[in-house]
Amino acid sequence: MYKEDYNDEFPYKTFLLRFILIIIAVALLVCIITVLTSKNQNVESNSGTDAVFSDNLEKLKVEALNYYNESNIPKEIGKSTELTLDQMIEKKLLASIKDRNNKLCNGKKSFIKLTKKENEYQLKVNLSCDKEKDYMILHLNKNTYCTDTYLCENKVNNIEEDNVSTDSEKESENSYEYTSNPSNKVKKATKKSNSKKTKRIRKTKIIKTNKGTITITDTTIKYKYEYVKNSSYKLSNWSSWSGWQKVDCDTKKIKCNDNDYTCLKELERFDRKEIIDSRNKQYTVSNSSLKYTGNTTKTICSNYDYVIIDNIIYKLANSEDYNLINNINKNTKKTIGSWKYNGEKSYNEPQNDTYNTRYFLTGLDYSNCTNTCNGKQKYKYDKYTYSKDISKLDTISCNNNKTIVIPTYSKEKENATFTREEKLYGTICYKNERTRSLTSNSIIKKWSKYNDRNLLDNGYSYTGNRKK
Repeated sequence: MYKEDYNDEFPYKTFLLRFILIIIAVALLVCIITVLTSKNQNVESNSGTDAVFSDNLEKLKVEALNYYNESNIPKEIGKSTELTLDQMIEKKLLASIKDRNNKLCNGKKSFIKLTKKENEYQLKVNLSCDKEKDYMILHLNKNTYCTDTYLCENKVNNIEEDNVSTDSEKESENSYEYTSNPSNKVKKATKKSNSKKTKRIRKTKIIKTNKGTITITDTTIKYKYEYVKNSSYKLSNWSSWSGWQKVDCDTKKIKCNDNDYTCLKELERFDRKEIIDSRNKQYTVSNSSLKYTGNTTKTICSNYDYVIIDNIIYKLANSEDYNLINNINKNTKKTIGSWKYNGEKSYNEPQNDTYNTRYFLTGLDYSNCTNTCNGKQKYKYDKYTYSKDISKLDTISCNNNKTIVIPTYSKEKENATFTREEKLYGTICYKNERTRSLTSNSIIKKWSKYNDRNLLDNGYSYTGNRKK
């Protein structure tokens, strides 16, 4: 029997297989625990992010409700008024908003927008912080249950729900007290008959946003705002005027009442036309001038001399005397033969030559022009007139015809261009300022709710400070 037991072989294969299975099972268990732990951590992280973002969204909403009043809400249906987060911070309605990573939320993309509807006001509260964006739409009105703000939420349209959750913590029924002893410490137990309960009450609110329903854990934050008023004040005398200085023409004139302590600067404005630039403008003048074009041979009565002007035959005493017109130019300025110089004259319109009158254009007269002429310029000419008899040839009977050479003239169009430097004018604005200061003997400060009309109507103003 002993020999048979000794000869039985140990089940190595079975043992090794079981050992491997145990190791695999342990490894799978470790992986599952790791995955579950990672998921829980992610959930906690997201939960923390949502909590901070939700509280910031609620904070923006509360300040929006505090901001709007009768003076700044839209009055016409469809009209809106919008305020960015940057503008709210500038107005000291709230401090900067940061996300859970201490990064500033976007001051331009975060905003509040109030729109007048037919029977209510619609408030959009939009918050944009780094990678998180969300908004809520609230339905507001001036309801009888509005207390702290001018507008408040319509209870019918807005999904709001206050939940009070109670966490009970029971102390152990046995309370232990320790006393000090030089040799040892004695533990003395006393048993209490009644258990002690401590309650922690947390108020929550469920609101509806673009992404769904979120829970706000702190909706009880109320702010008080600081107001200030000068109880007695005195205005100093006005300073001397600063003297005229150039200013943007959009600057408004300021005139103060004698006892208006909020008006500490007066501003006068003076506008005038001034030269701001210049340009060279060209003026072109067109007129018709007599030009000698040659001779024409005709058989005609020999009792007269002749000239032909624009195909019309004129009879005169001496054609050579008439032909002295060819010796006149703009520099002559004197009488030549029977062509009498009449001097330089100005005309409202360009002048054209006639059979017995010759004009030489000498320039333009700008005496009627301002910064530009626009047709108001005059035209300057040297004028010459033929002083002897000359007339159109009438039908005559003549017994002594002969073939003669007749000087021939025609009217040709001439253009002359003149350049004038013209000034460009523009309106230049000037300001003249003086100031005064306010000295106050007593300043009263008070803390109250936002938009306290009793204080504002009695001369108080915001300091920009607030507290919870």
